[in-house]
Amino acid sequence: MSANFTPEMDDYEKIKKGPIFIRFVLENFPLITDDFDAMTYYGALCKIVDYMKKLIDNETALENNMTALYDAYNQLQNYVNHYFDNLDVQEEINNKLDEMAESGELETLIAQYLSINAILGFDNIESLKNAEYVTEGTFVETYGYYTKGDGGSAKYKVREIINTDVIDNEKILALNDENLVAELMLEDSLTPEQIGAKGDGTTDDSTKILHAMQIATEYKVPLQLVGQYVIDSSIEFTTGALVVRGSKAQVPTLIAEVSSNQSNLIFGENGKIETNGVANVTFENIAMTGTAKGTGKAIVLKSFKNKIINCSFNSFDIAISTEEGTNWTGENQIVNCNFTNINKCIVLNNGSDGDINGCLAPGNCNYFITGSYDAGFKIENNHDYTTNGSELNGYNLNFIGNYVDGWNKLKFSANSGFNITGNMFIGNIADGDTSQKYAIKFTAATVTSGNISGNMLASNNNNTAFDNLCFIELSDNTYFSNVTISANNIRIAKELFHGGSATKNFYTNIEQNTKASATVTNANATKQTDNVQINGNVVIAHTSYTLSSINNSTIAMLPNICDYWIHCVKMNNSDTYWTYIGDRTIKAQGAYAQATSMEVMSIGVRFQGNIAELGF
Repeated sequence: MSANFTPEMDDYEKIKKGPIFIRFVLENFPLITDDFDAMTYYGALCKIVDYMKKLIDNETALENNMTALYDAYNQLQNYVNHYFDNLDVQEEINNKLDEMAESGELETLIAQYLSINAILGFDNIESLKNAEYVTEGTFVETYGYYTKGDGGSAKYKVREIINTDVIDNEKILALNDENLVAELMLEDSLTPEQIGAKGDGTTDDSTKILHAMQIATEYKVPLQLVGQYVIDSSIEFTTGALVVRGSKAQVPTLIAEVSSNQSNLIFGENGKIETNGVANVTFENIAMTGTAKGTGKAIVLKSFKNKIINCSFNSFDIAISTEEGTNWTGENQIVNCNFTNINKCIVLNNGSDGDINGCLAPGNCNYFITGSYDAGFKIENNHDYTTNGSELNGYNLNFIGNYVDGWNKLKFSANSGFNITGNMFIGNIADGDTSQKYAIKFTAATVTSGNISGNMLASNNNNTAFDNLCFIELSDNTYFSNVTISANNIRIAKELFHGGSATKNFYTNIEQNTKASATVTNANATKQTDNVQINGNVVIAHTSYTLSSINNSTIAMLPNICDYWIHCVKMNNSDTYWTYIGDRTIKAQGAYAQATSMEVMSIGVRFQGNIAELGF
């Protein structure tokens, strides 16, 4: 249906505007000259009559045109008022779209819109690669990598292919149009699923994990582990700075382990991750599970300034190790990590100046920290419940504020520069166990220049002193000197030192080490008072005893921590004071035949050599 908006118009002569007489004169006499006066009145009248006839004809034509215009208006009004009564809108749209498609106008409009505004969606990368209506500049999104909803959703930008493009189906996808590719677009992070990792806990994702680490480094975004990835081959990462962040950071406790279905990384017998020659790689909030205790490694650091934070490790031979790489290995940090069912939790074979802080190693692990090189490390605020503890080199090493459960758990092979401060050593000794126990052992023949201060030895019963417990074991040592030993609470130990004939001299500020009690050696004597303090190279012991009928008999033995002693004895049955120089033996003085008591003040000198050199 259409309206006639152009009705037929009668012809008429358009008359110039202005008064009729003037127009008449100007039209008929355009040049008023002398011949104007020659015109007769009749001729002029004829001219006027002719003009009036034309005017009447024009008015008639105008009336006809006005009538036609009015009819056209009524027709238009009727059309508009009844337009939608019989209109098939879909047919009109289809007809218009068909017309635009045939002319190419529709394709042009869609292409312009897509390149500016729209993001096309596809179920997976295959449907994207086979798409026909993507053009340069189009942004697209897949809802999965292999299948919709498999976790591999990603965004891409369609662009022209260039010579340097590598079609890897990870960063770059080849499209149906051979001149176009889809390039991966990342915003906040990358997941391994976005480049084809399965993350199903069964498929070996080793290669995809390595590629994901490399791509995340290139895009400068974190690698986010959201699935469970099997690593059954060695991954050597050499690209650059990276944060690898897990989503299953449930860490083990002393009574609970992390199983494989709670882990982001599941290592096969041949699986491990190495960082070699790169700096600033961080592993964070990742639970890792191996095949069995005593099998395989998890993380190998062959580089510097890396961090392993809040991660858990279950069932490995070695959970973390530092080793020689292409560049320097050092300044690595292991913080708030937990270990379970590990042979050796941390092995430091190369590298220096690192930090191991806030870690937990339970009793189902064999060793906490071992290795041949740990210079400059700070080991602090850790809990060690392992079977064998730590065997450290210890050169320029700080061992501070740690909790060590049990005895014979801390060995040092270094000869200088150690700082052992503020640690708690706690344990018991079973009845009938007479083997020698220690808190700290030095295995080097010569040890000098260190600090051992503010440590505490404790047991479930702090009033119990163990006869076979010493603070420092030196059975492998022949020279121990210039070591500050200060303010250690070791009252449950029998000895400060044990072992060998080591030269122990030139101590600095040795003070306030509360020692174990003197040992009563006579059945007829009972100890009443026992207090031993060390000040510098001098040990002061105050002891007292009650005695039955004894004459000049050995009563007790002081701890074996001094080479020479001066004893001052007061027998309560006499006003006499006896003084004698000798070894650590305490003897009753004078003659008596009935029960009495005695008080002894002893001063020990920690010195190897001729006693004459002391001025006695």
